[in-house]
Amino acid sequence: MEAKRVFQRYYSRLVREGILKAAICGLIFGFSVVFVTALITWFIRGFDAGLWISIGAGVLVGVGSGLLFYYKKFRPTAKKIAARIDRLGLEERLITMIELQQDESYIAMRQREDALEQLKKVESKSIRFKINRAAVCVMSVLVVLGLGMATVNGLSLFGVIPEGPDIIDNVIAAEPEYCFVDYEAEEGGYIEGEANQIVLKGESSEKIVAVAEEGYAFVEWSDGLTNPSRYEKEVTENILLTAFFEELEDGMNGEGEGEGEGEGEGEGENQGDAPPSMEGEGEGEEQDGESLPEPGDGSGGSVSENDKVVNGEDDYFDRLPEFNGEDGEGESTEIPGDIQDVVDDYIGSL
Repeated sequence: MEAKRVFQRYYSRLVREGILKAAICGLIFGFSVVFVTALITWFIRGFDAGLWISIGAGVLVGVGSGLLFYYKKFRPTAKKIAARIDRLGLEERLITMIELQQDESYIAMRQREDALEQLKKVESKSIRFKINRAAVCVMSVLVVLGLGMATVNGLSLFGVIPEGPDIIDNVIAAEPEYCFVDYEAEEGGYIEGEANQIVLKGESSEKIVAVAEEGYAFVEWSDGLTNPSRYEKEVTENILLTAFFEELEDGMNGEGEGEGEGEGEGEGENQGDAPPSMEGEGEGEEQDGESLPEPGDGSGGSVSENDKVVNGEDDYFDRLPEFNGEDGEGESTEIPGDIQDVVDDYIGSL
């Protein structure tokens, strides 16, 4: 009776330790079931009871496994208590006492008396809780996974997020697709830029230009566009385009066979019907009996060939007396007023 009373001081402490260990094991198994059942039911389309099934199964498994672990493994007994106390330095005295508790021999009695005396010196607080750290880490991970999967299942139940099959369909459908855009050039030109492109479906291709070689001109693309520079917008299929060119006829590129023909041998000579040039332009030299005005004297500046030609043959200044109302003999000749206004405006602009 005295041994049971002494063990009672340590019994309650070891009971709390056993309950804590059993609870950790129960949480590990319970949240494992919550995670697995919630994940499975989330992938069953239209199964609204999946959340409640996973929670219920987790509670049942967690409580059941916790009780089982406590009574089968962590519940303190006399031998377990004696073994824990002996580790505090009693050198297996209590274990021996428990094994010889039915022995009434003198030696057994003396051994029990010695063990009880040594046990009185041990404080209950000396027995520390022993919790497996690995079990605590596993429990924490499974609690997070179980709660997270149950939350996902609940959100899909209320339509906040899609169900598992819908997410898989979206992931498969979101796989990127590519299109090929190829540009070719017929004889007489080439493609400047990336002629062969791989474009993400729905995106635009890079800009290219169809360049004609010397003696050729760009005509059109195979789809009818006539702009040599182009790019394809929002490509949704493979594209192959060809640029067509045509050869220019002789002289179409600005080089005539008679280039330079008819050039004057003497510098300053007039050709054909071209108006004569005015040497010493703007210096007041006389030409054909008329004195040309110098720049800056109010006449409007220097004189050029376009300023003095009326019909390709006569100069403005040769005809000026006529339009001013004077004939060759000094007699006045009137001209229509509208023509006079045009002449005055034109001369005034010189």
